[in-house]
Amino acid sequence: MDEIERVEEVLRTTPPSCVVDFHLTLAELPIEWDESTRSVWQLACKCSCRQGRVLGYPLGDYAEVPTGTNIFISPIGFQCTACAKLTEIIDTDLHGYHSEVAKREGGIGAATYRGEGDRVAWSCPKCSGQVFSLTVAFIFWDAVLDLAEDEPDWPIQEFFLVFLLFARCAACEHVSQPTDFGKL
Repeated sequence: MDEIERVEEVLRTTPPSCVVDFHLTLAELPIEWDESTRSVWQLACKCSCRQGRVLGYPLGDYAEVPTGTNIFISPIGFQCTACAKLTEIIDTDLHGYHSEVAKREGGIGAATYRGEGDRVAWSCPKCSGQVFSLTVAFIFWDAVLDLAEDEPDWPIQEFFLVFLLFARCAACEHVSQPTDFGKL
């Protein structure tokens, strides 16, 4: 195994810190994607329950969006249906490539929009259900492979550039995407 293959394997099998408070199971990406290196995980609460509500902030509350656009901005959390524990999934001010670079330069965050106050629950666009099982994906661009070579002591799994969230509705099995963060 050469160095690039080793780094790709680390990226595929090492979860970023934003999801370490979950029980994690390696998963497959439920949509077609390019050949970029990725890390895909099914989330479960520490109590082992895989179902819960996705809590976040509707982008439309913070910016003008086209009619029918239904997507969350961060921070995004998961509230377990079994134990009611709220576990944070991602905060784009703290997680992702540009946030990691900012930390190393003495700054914080890179989010264009960031929610504040009470969050709302994601609703299935097909049946309006609010209980889901979740799969998350972290996509890494090739430049991250160079970064791993240049900065071998940095936690390379934190330098993802795309975050995808897939929510499978417990009521109707429809898979929706509460968010899709690119160029993090």
